[in-house]
Amino acid sequence: MSAVHMDETTPHMHAFILPVQETEKGLKLNARDVVGRKDLQHFHEDLNKKVDHDLGYHCSVQTGETIENKSLSKFKLDKMREELHQMQEEVSKIEGVKNLNERHQKTLEAYYDLLDKYEALESQISDLGISLTDDYLER
Repeated sequence: MSAVHMDETTPHMHAFILPVQETEKGLKLNARDVVGRKDLQHFHEDLNKKVDHDLGYHCSVQTGETIENKSLSKFKLDKMREELHQMQEEVSKIEGVKNLNERHQKTLEAYYDLLDKYEALESQISDLGISLTDDYLER
């Protein structure tokens, strides 16, 4: 029996395996003869290779040998530190975007000031052109 868990960051599977041996009297649980110590020692490594080869998906099976055993409080503390670090990185990115937006805002304001000056000068030139034309026509 197995179950795929989708409730965490990485979907994962828990597999429950019963080492059953067929005997004259029927099926019998027999871990020692069906799955030996050597089989258990290589099970996860073999599973990784099989999944990678057959499915083209590299997975990482973690066991007590591949991850350090931690108390629940230490695990939660490490997880919170990791989340805090990620949040600090996000805040840093947001501050960078905010600074960039502020610089763009100042540039845009300077552009609008220049545009206002341009329109005022254009209006003055237009007024001068009309008065010059009027003065010229009166002669």
